[in-house]
Formats: sequence, structure tokens, C-alpha cells
Amino acid sequence: MVPLSHPGASDLTGKRVLISSARHDPIVTADDAERLASLLRQRGADVTLEVQQASHGLVANDLSVAKEWLARSS
Repeated sequence: MVPLSHPGASDLTGKRVLISSARHDPIVTADDAERLASLLRQRGADVTLEVQQASHGLVANDLSVAKEWLARSS
């Protein structure tokens, strides 16, 4: 979800961001997650967008993805 309709300009160069989204989420749609990822990338962030086959809520694969993503940062 994009929390602000007109966020201020920020330089996110060098910042890593993980977005774990759910394909069947009735609250935060896949389009919302893509829009947020695009917005962050436009500001220079290194964005990883992972889409789970789930609804709204964490699933086991969210944790696996986060663990692997964190391991790549060290």
C-alpha cells in the first residue's frame, strides 16, 4: 500500500527494501505493492518485491524470504 498519495522527495539511494505482498490480499492489492515498489525505486531504493500465494497475513514463506534477504545483506 502506498501510505501517502504525494510523498515528499527523498533520496533512498543505497537503501534496501523488502516488500512481501500477497496475491490474494483483499486489503493491499498486488497493484498497490507494485506501485509502492515503483515509488521507492524512483527514489533510488534497491527494492525486492516478493509475492506470496496467500491472503492478508504472514505465511511461512514470508519468513523464509525475509531470512534469505537479510542474509544477502551481510
